[in-house]
Amino acid sequence: SWGLEAWGAVQLTEGWRFSLGGTRLWKDFGVKEGRSDLADLAALGDDPRWQIKAGTQVDIGSDVQIALDGRWIGAIGTAPQIPSYVEASGRVTWAVTDQVELSVAGRNLLGATHLESNDVNQGQRPQRSIV
Repeated sequence: SWGLEAWGAVQLTEGWRFSLGGTRLWKDFGVKEGRSDLADLAALGDDPRWQIKAGTQVDIGSDVQIALDGRWIGAIGTAPQIPSYVEASGRVTWAVTDQVELSVAGRNLLGATHLESNDVNQGQRPQRSIV
C-alpha cells in the first residue's frame, strides 16, 4: 500500500484560520503463488481511496471561538459497498477565565448516521452527537 497526504493552513486574518487537506490511498495486495486465502483478502480491510477535509476557526472577540469542518470520504467499492459521504462537525468555545473553558460540540451533523466500514462484524456506524 502507498499513498499521498497533503495538508495546508493559512491565517486569513488575525482571528480567522482556514485549513484544507486530503489523502489518496492505493493498495495492491495478492495471494502468493501456491497459497490460498479463504477470506479472499478481507482481513486486509477496505479503505476509501480519497478523503478531503476543510476547516475554519474564527475568534469572536478575545474569549469565544467557533470551529467548523467538513469532510468528504470516498466510496468503498467492495461488498457490501459503502457510498461516498459528506459530513460536518462544529464547536463553539467560550473562555470563561484563563483556567476555565466551556464548549458545545457536534459531530456528524449532516446525517443521523452513516456506515464507515463494511466489516459485517464490526462495521462502524457513528451517529450524530452534540456534547
